[in-house]
Amino acid sequence: MIHPASKNTAFSRVAALSPQVTPANTQANIQAILDAASTQPDADIYLTPEMSLCGYTCQDLFLQEHLIEQCLAGLNTLMMEFRRSAILIVGMPVRVGSKVCNCACVIKGNPIEGAKLLGIIPKTWLPNYSEFYEMRWFASSLDCTETEVDLGYGFGVVPFGTDLIFRDSNSGLAFGVEICEDLWAVTPPSNRLALAGAHLICNLSASNELVGKADYRRELVKTQSGRLICAYAYASASTGESVSDTVFSGHCLIADNNRILVENKRLQSQSSIAADICITEIEGERNRNSTFRKQTVQPCRRVDFDLDRKVRTNLLKSCSPTPFIPDDEARRNTVCEEIAGIQTAALGRRLSHLGYPPVVIGVSGGLDSTLALLIAHMTFSQVGLPTDRIIAMTLPGMGTSDHTRSNAEALMCGLGVTSETHSIVAMAEAELRTLGHTTHDVTFENVQARARTALLFNRANQVKGLVLGTGDLSELALGWMTYCGDSESHYHINAGIPKTLIRVLVEWMGRQPIFHMVRPSIESIIHTPISPELLPLGAGGEIVQQTEDSIGPYILHDFFLYWAIRKQMPPRYVLCLAKHAFPDYDFSIIRKWLKVFYSRFASQQFKRNSMPDGLKVGTMSLSPRSDLRMPSEASIQTWIDEVDAFEE
Repeated sequence: MIHPASKNTAFSRVAALSPQVTPANTQANIQAILDAASTQPDADIYLTPEMSLCGYTCQDLFLQEHLIEQCLAGLNTLMMEFRRSAILIVGMPVRVGSKVCNCACVIKGNPIEGAKLLGIIPKTWLPNYSEFYEMRWFASSLDCTETEVDLGYGFGVVPFGTDLIFRDSNSGLAFGVEICEDLWAVTPPSNRLALAGAHLICNLSASNELVGKADYRRELVKTQSGRLICAYAYASASTGESVSDTVFSGHCLIADNNRILVENKRLQSQSSIAADICITEIEGERNRNSTFRKQTVQPCRRVDFDLDRKVRTNLLKSCSPTPFIPDDEARRNTVCEEIAGIQTAALGRRLSHLGYPPVVIGVSGGLDSTLALLIAHMTFSQVGLPTDRIIAMTLPGMGTSDHTRSNAEALMCGLGVTSETHSIVAMAEAELRTLGHTTHDVTFENVQARARTALLFNRANQVKGLVLGTGDLSELALGWMTYCGDSESHYHINAGIPKTLIRVLVEWMGRQPIFHMVRPSIESIIHTPISPELLPLGAGGEIVQQTEDSIGPYILHDFFLYWAIRKQMPPRYVLCLAKHAFPDYDFSIIRKWLKVFYSRFASQQFKRNSMPDGLKVGTMSLSPRSDLRMPSEASIQTWIDEVDAFEE
């Protein structure tokens, strides 16, 4: 049984704070830091800006020994007052021998006892250009040979250096620290830290605001998190640091593997943001990335600590219920255009290789075959081939409704392709009679599916053509296809696109000028229930067999596909995210369909092992020649057991 307190241990919450810092007023800054932390009461790690204890803009006051002593006393006070089981990272000048370094101090708080100073990280790359003069006051880490320092005040001997990785022995989260300009350097210290195991990089910054600089800063943080396959938290100095000729905006960002999770509104007197990150997800991505694994790793020193774990009922992690579909409309349109371009380029190359044969497509009036037909039409138009060389066949069976048949025929007619209608009823009935089969079961359905496939391949033989497959990524994952039936084609054009994205793509294509003549048909198809139409119709001619009633909602299965297979996350993590992403679903329903997903995914591998060439268009493929290699005999019982054991 999974203990309730452990169900969210995959998540750690990091907060980036930009308190209202007053230059050279340490006592006021301590209170500002504590006030900012109180706005994010449930974080595990609190990150503050560069020199947050005294202010980055103290300038020649950094040469005053009094300010250095003030900061040491302030650090001592802050540690006594930070009564949380959490990490607090603050910036301050630290004397190291005869040098003063721009440093980050990592503090582990304690609700009962005093806090502990875990380590001190000096800045490596000191900007000394334009408005920056750091070399006037500070020494670089490159100038330091010390690996430990004793600051007095009862702190004891503390690890010192840029090679420190701090690890929570409870959750396994490991983080490293770099300071402002370090990120802008050609070789940031975070490179070494991530390769040595840091899941999170914390950056204390005092980046002034200029027109266009925020965009560059945002891209830098996002890209570094992607290059290092990590989470990256960035906290910059607030407007309180704005003195003389410079303005600071308090820009705070938290990114995760090349995506911005959360960002604050700049130019506020005080602000804070927080996000949940997951080491399981980060380690999974790193494990799959052989380039990351093969990089040379420089050893780092590990500093262990132990935080009380928090049971999180409300995750801050950005978790879309449709992870394959961009939330932003502009980005969604760009993705649709890109996918259509990839599909048409791939189909064009295949046709070119075969000498531009006719293409044969089974058109059901559903989403998948509609997309395949539209892509074929776009491809033929682009290469200058007459579209009547596309042979579109609608093959009504025992469960075909007038609605879907009319949709298919209107679509084919409007596109100007060669349109054919051939009933498979007589063929299927003859075979069922031969088998002596009268039950409306899987055999009844598969006889029809294989009859359709036989007609498509035989028609392609007649015209020396190519059968274009119409199934999608979600159907491949669930095995929702007939073996030696609709699982077969000469080329599987939609194999890399999940069902939820198919709908978005078809909607997008319906808005393109090239398809204005079939826009009403596309609209009708989009709003038609998903069904294989292999069982008899209702008394009123309505569709009674709906796919999602049998196997579950595709929006759930695509969510499971992304997190369980693309991200390879364990069941407890998938369930936790699904509960967060689908608040309107009863948890028992989510659990039920996740078990169906795991069971079908494992048991249907034999179909994927024999799938035809299928185009990969996104970040995952289920082809055995591409992303997925899996035995057909694999047992997933322990996955099912974990789903059953997970406590809501």
